[in-house]
Amino acid sequence: MRNDAKDDFDNVPSLRADVGDDDDFEPGPATSVRSRAPRAVKVKGANTGPLWALVGALLIAFAGLAWWSFQQISLMGQQLVATQESFARISEEAAGRLQDISGKVVASQASVNNGSEALKLQINNWKPSCRSRASSRSA
Repeated sequence: MRNDAKDDFDNVPSLRADVGDDDDFEPGPATSVRSRAPRAVKVKGANTGPLWALVGALLIAFAGLAWWSFQQISLMGQQLVATQESFARISEEAAGRLQDISGKVVASQASVNNGSEALKLQINNWKPSCRSRASSRSA
């Protein structure tokens, strides 16, 4: 705890700004603040030139970006059309090839069927002649 009764209040500085309270030493030419003449402060307007230059540069950059983006989109559109045309041509060629192949398969199937029918006819024609030969040999 504090014991305020024993505090020393003899050497307490005053809280007023008197001339005698400025400093403990004599002001010389280097330390004297009051000896200088007050200067007139010139207030000039803020220089906004660099800011406007930056805004202009940004606008030009955005315009360039928009133009470049438009060019890229139109180029991609042209590539898409070319790709679609190429796929259409390839699919038409593939459809033609498939028709050729299916025609060949049908033709070979028909020739196989004709060949097997002819073979069946030959076998059927040989059966009676084979029976007659076999019966003439046994007799």
